[in-house]
Amino acid sequence: RLLLFIHDEKKLGAMVTVKGDLADPVKVQMQPLASAAGRVLTSDGKPRASLTITAYATADARRFENLPNETIQINQTYGMDNRPWVKFTKRTATTDAEGRFQVEGLLPGLSYVMYVSDGKLEDADTLVAQRTLGPAEAGKTMAIEEIRQDERTKP
Repeated sequence: RLLLFIHDEKKLGAMVTVKGDLADPVKVQMQPLASAAGRVLTSDGKPRASLTITAYATADARRFENLPNETIQINQTYGMDNRPWVKFTKRTATTDAEGRFQVEGLLPGLSYVMYVSDGKLEDADTLVAQRTLGPAEAGKTMAIEEIRQDERTKP
């Protein structure tokens, strides 16, 4: 099973894997949360301001029997996936005038899929780009040099 702990005010979190036959108490060592920072540009290199960055955590559903079946909506399309508690782990940010952003509060040990949208991610034709990141490392910022508009996936 996957256990997640977040203390937003102290900017600490932990991801712990436990087995059902564990006899000893679970010990959790909180670590500094991670972040991701980068810049969004048009396909011809101009900065994109006021875009929404939405980061969804991912985990291997084959490893963890307790991941909930989560529903997310992207571009008016619903999808279901075993994800780590979307209401608990989803993070958002907005690009500034230079297209720069920083997504805070990422849990160490989890990977993330970042969606860049012009408006609500749920609405039609708002997805600008997406990027897969991770896993996040405690206290570190994952540097994303740049995300180009209409870039759908990039490892």
